[in-house]
Amino acid sequence: MMNSFDLEKREIYLLIVLILTFVSIYMLVFDSKMDIGGDNFEYLNYAKSISTGHGYASPYSSKYEPVNWYPPGYSVLLGMLMTVFGTNIILFKVLNGFFLCGSLVLFYFIVKKLTSNYLLAFAVNFYLIFNIGLLKFGYIIMSEIPYLFLTMFALFFLTHYDNIVQKRFWNKTLLATILSVALAYYFRGIGLSLVAAVGVYFFLGKEWKTLAIYSGGVILLHLPYQIRNMIHGLNGRYIEALLQVNPWQPESEQVSSFSSFLDKLISNFTLEILNVYPKMILPIRQLREFGENQMLILGAVFLLVSLTGIILTDKRYRYLFLSFYLFNLFIVLLYHSGNDFRYLIPLIPLMVFGFLNALNELINKIRVRQQAVAILIVIGGLMMVPRMYEFHIIAKREYHDKFKTFIEIAEHIKSLGYSNITIATRKPGILHYYSGAYVHRYKFSPDSDEVMVDLVNNNVDFVFFDALGYGSNYNYLLPALREYQNHFRVLKRIDKPRTLLLQFDRMKVKKIMEKKGML
Repeated sequence: MMNSFDLEKREIYLLIVLILTFVSIYMLVFDSKMDIGGDNFEYLNYAKSISTGHGYASPYSSKYEPVNWYPPGYSVLLGMLMTVFGTNIILFKVLNGFFLCGSLVLFYFIVKKLTSNYLLAFAVNFYLIFNIGLLKFGYIIMSEIPYLFLTMFALFFLTHYDNIVQKRFWNKTLLATILSVALAYYFRGIGLSLVAAVGVYFFLGKEWKTLAIYSGGVILLHLPYQIRNMIHGLNGRYIEALLQVNPWQPESEQVSSFSSFLDKLISNFTLEILNVYPKMILPIRQLREFGENQMLILGAVFLLVSLTGIILTDKRYRYLFLSFYLFNLFIVLLYHSGNDFRYLIPLIPLMVFGFLNALNELINKIRVRQQAVAILIVIGGLMMVPRMYEFHIIAKREYHDKFKTFIEIAEHIKSLGYSNITIATRKPGILHYYSGAYVHRYKFSPDSDEVMVDLVNNNVDFVFFDALGYGSNYNYLLPALREYQNHFRVLKRIDKPRTLLLQFDRMKVKKIMEKKGML
């Protein structure tokens, strides 16, 4: 049986306002261009592999080797859509917008359940509409927002249905919860936090039978993928990430002792959590004027206030959301740094709600009417409208020159009409997407000989030195090109910004490496 789901007429109006406001702001900031970060190209390339019958595999070589770099859920979804609609970038972007809107609607009901305050539920989600972190990931082709939707779906079921725990061995509500949790984990590795949080919820409720069914269901749903990875000898990258401080500088110090592991946790806590909280909860331009120490202090205050707001929720669900919150933060602590707010994107609604709920409870202590608190939060959201227009201007801009030259080189490669050539580059996903060529990411090593051996072993024919500005190009590729410059021929050159497509004399370099005993 469902609890407290009946909507008053005024709530229907508020939900309509919420949806219309979201659509208006989403259309205002919507950017039809591809995100130049690279991961969205990877998802599309893997999706194309699925849609063309090669399965979840890398199209970067003729072997189409199975992959597991990302959880397969999002690429499978895109692959299914590609099969029907082709590579429709706008469709894929708008779909993420739909998932974001759906997440906010579900979160409205969740907040209402946690606080018994529909005005606060409306105000919190109205405020979230103007969160540029959520909005940005709502129009780029990445898995964060679909994962957020599945997470909200699971939390919605857990907070709104009585019959999730009952004497019958099985019920539809528990099935829906298991499916949404398992699917969420298929979309994002950090979905492990949701898997664990729901398990804790059943454990603390002493619902042993339900816990057993839930655990068995999630494990069974993930077993085929794990068996598939074992068959192909694929290991997860997340265990390796525990020992990495900076994966983009493999020669840097790795975690090798308890003290170095502790240093990593402290570094991640300051850079990936405390430094991010103010920007996610209060995304205003004035934060740019804050110094490093000021941001850390502000982040610590925001974190404590936000957690307090979660603790002050309905005691029936308090530990479900608190454990989900803390498990998310813990996983971010374990991962490598340099991700800014990306891994906290699915946690933003809970972060913001906790913060605003704590303020609401404090204000209620001085007996201010609930309507006044909700109005203040809504006004806070409306004050960010000017920033939305700033992002509208950014969305209408063309790609910057560095990325334009990348596309130009990729299209030149495509025009050459070569088949079965392999090109070494810093961004293989982007290059393959625009050129269709086989690609390989060169080895990140300060030893130029090791870089050359890697090019030879992977049958590289061309090397692409792009102008995107990634440090690895200058730290690893450029020194190798200079040391072995006589074995590269310029095929295409763009001076501003400097971009090179080089033909690689693989056979001569192979003989050199053999003489050095490296092959």
